[in-house]
Amino acid sequence: MKLLTLLGSNLLRKPTRTSLTFVSLAIAFLLFMLLEAISDAFSGGVSLEGMDRIVIDSKYSMTDNLPLSYVQRIRSLDEVEQVTNMSWFGGYYMEPRNSFATYPVDPESYFDVFSEQTISAETLSRFRNIRVSAVASEALAARFGWNPGDAIHIVQDIFPLEDGSWTWQFELAGTFEYSGGLLLLINYDYFNEAVVGRAKDQIGWLVGRVADPTEVDTTIGMIDSMFENSSDPTRSTTEDEYRRQFASQVGDVGMIPSRKGTSSIVVVGIAGVVAVVVGLLSMSEGIKTALQETSHPYRVLVMRTGAMDEITGWLSAEEVNVLRGIDGMGDGMGTVSGELVVVVDLVTRETVRPGVAVARGVEASALEIRPELKLLAGRWFQPGRNELVVGVSAGDTYAGLDLGSSVSFRNRPWDVVGLFDAAGRAHDSEVWMDLPIAQAAFRREGVVSNARALLDADTDVAAVSERIRQEPRLRADLVLERDFYVRQSQASTGMLESFAYLIGAIMGLGAVVAAVNTMYSSVGARSVEIGTLRSLGFSNVPVVISVILEALLLALVGGLLAGAVVYLVYDGFTSSTLSVGSLSQIGFEFAVTPRLLLIGLTSALLVGMIGGLLPALRAARLPVVAALRSG
Repeated sequence: MKLLTLLGSNLLRKPTRTSLTFVSLAIAFLLFMLLEAISDAFSGGVSLEGMDRIVIDSKYSMTDNLPLSYVQRIRSLDEVEQVTNMSWFGGYYMEPRNSFATYPVDPESYFDVFSEQTISAETLSRFRNIRVSAVASEALAARFGWNPGDAIHIVQDIFPLEDGSWTWQFELAGTFEYSGGLLLLINYDYFNEAVVGRAKDQIGWLVGRVADPTEVDTTIGMIDSMFENSSDPTRSTTEDEYRRQFASQVGDVGMIPSRKGTSSIVVVGIAGVVAVVVGLLSMSEGIKTALQETSHPYRVLVMRTGAMDEITGWLSAEEVNVLRGIDGMGDGMGTVSGELVVVVDLVTRETVRPGVAVARGVEASALEIRPELKLLAGRWFQPGRNELVVGVSAGDTYAGLDLGSSVSFRNRPWDVVGLFDAAGRAHDSEVWMDLPIAQAAFRREGVVSNARALLDADTDVAAVSERIRQEPRLRADLVLERDFYVRQSQASTGMLESFAYLIGAIMGLGAVVAAVNTMYSSVGARSVEIGTLRSLGFSNVPVVISVILEALLLALVGGLLAGAVVYLVYDGFTSSTLSVGSLSQIGFEFAVTPRLLLIGLTSALLVGMIGGLLPALRAARLPVVAALRSG
């Protein structure tokens, strides 16, 4: 009891310092939990719950489909307890900002495999028996006020209906419990019946539940060997590993804590805030530069109406020929370049793990409309051959892309015959090949992702865009390349910048607490000096200013130190991360600009000002007699 009394007395002896210490610990735990939550979000919430589940997708790429017939073949295996098929649907509800995950699924098998997602027997029966039905997660239904029987209209940008419309209508059969947030499931049978083109009788991937989790590796090998020699080989893995592989493509940024001495706590704390904020923002700035500088002021893209990125867009060869005849576009001179954009799985040099690269099938006119591209070594690919020309960033990122080497994907060997430089732009992360060869290898015969053109400087872009919209043989929109990459950069960097400011704010709060604690100690140590000044007739103002200036000086040192270190270490540092638009790696250089350094320095001074204000006011209110006695 005496020990507890003594402990309480010591804690209450300096209540302000005790409170600040508790706040510091609380902030540290908050920051730790936030980072853990973000890590868990990137990893897809990996847990032991899915250890008996496996994911089967295309060996070539996560964007490639598999035949519907694979479902029954895998289901027939004794080692597989149940399997369900899923596909990406996309689209949005009412307006583009209302987008959420939507999957066509088999109602019965889906909820068998994902047993943690619970649905009532009545709702499942309606979902199974009403072909145009859909079920929504409880969170999604609550967000939009949906009730069973409501008509839900999803605007598509990938899958048109047979009548040429892009708006799909579903009847809400009910809701189901899902802890992951917003999710809409639609009946695959209806999707497969209504969709047109190459998506019919195709699925995106399969998820299965194995009969014996201890034999999961054997089951995976058995499934992949079944389709090894087919035109659609598979790549199977545990659900846990599948999520980790996806999450591992997002780059990490480290933080370096350090504490030495009383004043150095303030310096290092503020330096840490500045280093983290400026470091993350320089990463964002580098990604923006890599994407936006890819654009040319007179270069345009023509994309399928509603398409948000190059991967999911498509135009037929006939539509590209129509574009060449549009006044102001190609004028029949071949300056329109139809391009196929796909992704391929390659092994990254640094991690020796699978990564995703953008492959672009191009015509000869692609080089004419991109005068900034320079061939550094080797030669351009020859039409009709399995040859690659590799961007410098792609060559540095992926193994097997050295000049003169050969790499294998899509069941065929490819020779690397050239290396090109796009001056730090997004194309540096790409692998280029002949368009007809790419169409054959990726089974996209007669189809391209989009078309590009380099317009004359005096061309009325708005007039050309209107001609394309009015052309009945086209369902496409013209967009300036600059605007397209601005949109792509916003999608890629928005979350990163929010993360930077959030972490910076929490660390800044911790730095403020450290500064307050340190400056309180400083005021205590200088109490005699302060009392002497007050006894000689000095007012409170010089005392307040002296304490705040001390805090600002420490903050300035910390800000300058962090700015110098970040600039020397990160500026120009080459890295890569996941591009939201293409789900592929994009190479970029960290860009520590004067604007970012100014943001960091301003943040440091703000933290110093806040951290020094309370101790300064305490010093000004300190009675003269009490200050002199404390000495």
